[in-house]
Amino acid sequence: MDLETFFKTKGSPGYEKHLPIIEIGKGHRSGEPIVRVIVCKEGPHKMTEKHNVAYVELFGVKNGENPVALGRAAFNRKLTKPNVRFCVDTLDFDSLVAIAYCRTHGIWINEVEVPKK
Repeated sequence: MDLETFFKTKGSPGYEKHLPIIEIGKGHRSGEPIVRVIVCKEGPHKMTEKHNVAYVELFGVKNGENPVALGRAAFNRKLTKPNVRFCVDTLDFDSLVAIAYCRTHGIWINEVEVPKK
């Protein structure tokens, strides 16, 4: 199996509607570090019975070691949107990786470097 066709990235056709976008910020009230993962930030991904985002997972990577699973969110096929926030101390990691699974178009993966202060 060719992993480049199995795991789709920003260069893959259809990425605009499937790539999990990772945003690093702070909570409005608490000031706690927040990581937001949004699938299809430019407009909503279809959420129908057959075509929907089933889940999003977030991983942290430090010093090139194995990724650490930080969280997973599953979505109802019709009632929810693939937009989730994780409370994560991002300074513990060099980069964050998000995976989104679309039941029609497969697994999408994105990585961002964590800015150091």
